[in-house]
Amino acid sequence: MQKTNPAKHSDHRLLSPRQAWLTVLLLVILAIVVAIRIRLLNMPLERDEGEYAYAGQLLLQGVSPYQAAYNVTLKLPGTCVAYALIMAVFGQTASALHAGGRGIGCILGEQRRAAGEQNARRQRGN
Repeated sequence: MQKTNPAKHSDHRLLSPRQAWLTVLLLVILAIVVAIRIRLLNMPLERDEGEYAYAGQLLLQGVSPYQAAYNVTLKLPGTCVAYALIMAVFGQTASALHAGGRGIGCILGEQRRAAGEQNARRQRGN
């Protein structure tokens, strides 16, 4: 049996040319989206965001939002807690809330991607 030298036959490229172009395209699209989103950070809060932010401020002041604000009980549980955490970390401005929300969205998106990748690996048997 003839032995082959793996160094001779291995391809040391990290990405194929197609993968490299797709990566560049993705980065360009991401840069455009980030540029647009940064310009929109100072937009005023919309109605629901304002309600969540008010409930979050109440929580930060030690007041139960479920007693002080009647409309909070109609919203998803825990949303006012998330807004309170964002305001505690980033500050109590519209820009801070938008930036914090986008950051949490990125984290959750990455978790979802990783879970999908893990599920695909499990289905392939790797």
